[in-house]
Amino acid sequence: MVLKKSDKDLASELSDLKKRADKLEKELERLEKLEKGLAQQEIVLAKKITDMNKIEESMSDVVSRKEFDELKKELKKLESHEVLLAENSKFIREIANEVGMIKETDISGKGQPISSSHKPRHSEIADVKKELHHRLSDIEHQNKLIMSYLKRVDEVLQMKLGI
Repeated sequence: MVLKKSDKDLASELSDLKKRADKLEKELERLEKLEKGLAQQEIVLAKKITDMNKIEESMSDVVSRKEFDELKKELKKLESHEVLLAENSKFIREIANEVGMIKETDISGKGQPISSSHKPRHSEIADVKKELHHRLSDIEHQNKLIMSYLKRVDEVLQMKLGI
């Protein structure tokens, strides 16, 4: 009777472990998609900054000195945002790697009851998830700011060129 109950408990615990592992796998997939999206955003931003630098070079003769200085200030702001995006990207990749390592250790432990040494990992995963969500929100906000700056710079250039 005691053995049957412990077998049921182990089966229940195993089921819970499988559910957790599935959730971790889904979360890792979501993180990988976010990382790919961030990498694409970085590429787009780098292309826009390159385009802006080319325009700056070609427009230096057309635009007045004062307007040119204003555009340079805007570009410096964009460059600082680009640095922030690069730092954020590095941070997200590190977290994704950590989650991947945690997922691999949890999957390799399937079929065994959770030891007391593994229980703290679940709270660590939750903390990492919260921190990642916060950082992603910051990145989205920074991307919006950068895009608005680029739009303003583009509008000023179009106005000056009469396009």
